[in-house]
Formats: sequence, structure tokens, C-alpha cells
Amino acid sequence: MKQVIIKLPDELDFSEYKKQICFFSKQITGFKREDNTLIIECEDDVDFDKVEKKANEALKKNSESSRADIVIDENRTQRQFFNDIFKEGFVKTTSDGFVSLEGYAVALYEFFDNEFRKIAQKLGAVEEMYPVLLGIDTMKDTGYYRRSPQYTMFCSDVAEDFDDLEKMSKTSFVEESLDEVVQTPAFSLSPSACFHVYEKYRSQTMPKGSIITLNQSVFRNEGRLNWEEFGRLRDYHVREIVFFGSDEYVETIRENIRKEIVAFIRKMNVDAFITVAADAFIMPKMLKYKKYQKKKRASMKSECHMIKIIHLLWLH
Repeated sequence: MKQVIIKLPDELDFSEYKKQICFFSKQITGFKREDNTLIIECEDDVDFDKVEKKANEALKKNSESSRADIVIDENRTQRQFFNDIFKEGFVKTTSDGFVSLEGYAVALYEFFDNEFRKIAQKLGAVEEMYPVLLGIDTMKDTGYYRRSPQYTMFCSDVAEDFDDLEKMSKTSFVEESLDEVVQTPAFSLSPSACFHVYEKYRSQTMPKGSIITLNQSVFRNEGRLNWEEFGRLRDYHVREIVFFGSDEYVETIRENIRKEIVAFIRKMNVDAFITVAADAFIMPKMLKYKKYQKKKRASMKSECHMIKIIHLLWLH
């Protein structure tokens, strides 16, 4: 095993930087942090210089995250209850990036989804429902493959050929032979709920002041070394509120949602904070857009703004 040693600056937001590590090379097997030193463990035949170069390039371009404005910071009496949900086995990890819910965890999931739906409905949102699969053309048109290719999970059909189907039906068939029997993907699993809204309404003129809410299954490849956190999942649900309109309208709705969420957080007596968000760009050349996003969103100037309420927020 080889080790690549990287010195980390004090101002680095390591929680964001570590999401990129497994993408430096397929031959990276793990990493650990010791104070301001990052130790990247690799297979013996790895290109040492190439990994080191990518690690330092990402380090250089990774900007520090904006400081969070704390909304609620008192000790929370509900925290022990949430810990018990894990201890009692109501949330189970089935494999890397997958969890299952049962009992009280299911009840909590349904409770929070209903509460967030009520907030959307109070604002006049129309509920919509979408399929899981998303056309590749939609992903291309939004520029997603260019900005965040690491999250993509493609879906392939089996070839429409009896000979290929016969291969799969044999007990000797192995997964290494899949490329012989599957077609080029025409669909992907949606990495974000709002893509379905775009796909449905693109090329249309939206009514002024439109609000849509949806509960959607979304899927992301976070990277093979990023599954240790419950918040990093391959498959999860979101309750999303999407609104369209003028700058003034969007700012007003966003502020109304913020007030509703803060009131709900206080009612539930849980730890939380509100901060300006940005997409988790991985490619070093794209990291500059994170800074642009935060600056733009902090100014509250956007023609279309989305607030994403992630299910199981209480479990973080």
C-alpha cells in the first residue's frame, strides 16, 4: 500500500474537500486525517504523482464555505429520542449508501413530509407527482453532466435480442458480461427533484407566481469513500418546493418559507441552522461556481429559487 501525504491549510472546509478524495483515482482505498495532515491510502501500483497533483489542485481551488448563521443553539431535549431511533433498530443500513426504515422511523418520515407539505400548501403550492427515471436529454440540456458528473447513475435496458437474453438466462452468466447484453443508456436516475419540473415545463410560459411541491425519490453516487455519514445516501427522498416569478415574488415566497421553517424548528425543539447553500461541485475547475452561487443566493436575486426540505432532517 502506498500513501500520499497532503498538508491541509487551517482555513480549509474539510467536510467539503473530503467528498472529492475518492475521485482523485480509482486506486484510492481509504484516507485519514491527522491534525492538518491528510493521508491518502492507495494500491501499490497507483500513479503517486498523479494522485498528489490532483489532491493539491483540488485543495488549491476548494474555497472555504460561508459561515452559518445559527437559528437555534440551545441544548435540545429531543436529541436522545432521535438517538434511540437508531439504537432500537428502526433505521438500518442495508449496504453502502442505502438505509431502510421501520416502526417509529416510518411514522416520523410521514409526519415530517406531511408538515412540509402543509407549509407548501399554505403558500398555495400545487402538488405534483413524477416518475423516477429522467431522460438523458434533459440532463444534457441542463448542463448537469458538465457541472456535476460524479453523481450520475445511468439506467440501461437489456438488449432486445433473443441471443442476448439467452446469455443472461444461463447460470454461468456473470456481471462482467453485462456490457455484452445491455444497450446504451437512454435514462438516468434523477439526482434532484427539480429536474422533473424543468422537464415538464420547459419551452412553456409559466403563469406569474407559480408554486409547485413534490415528494421525489432522488439518487446520487456520492463516491465509494463517502458512505460513512447518514446524510450521504445513494437513494433518498426529498419534499421540494419550486417557485417561479419576478425577483420580488421569489424573495417574498422564500422569506415566507424561511419563517415557516424556523417556526417549525422551534416547535419541534431540535438543533438546526440556516445558511446560504451551494451545489457540491467535485471537479476542481467547477469549484469557482460554488463561490458564485453563494454570492448570488446571498443577495437574494434569482428568477427561480428552490428550497429543498430533505426528509429525515431530524436524523442528521
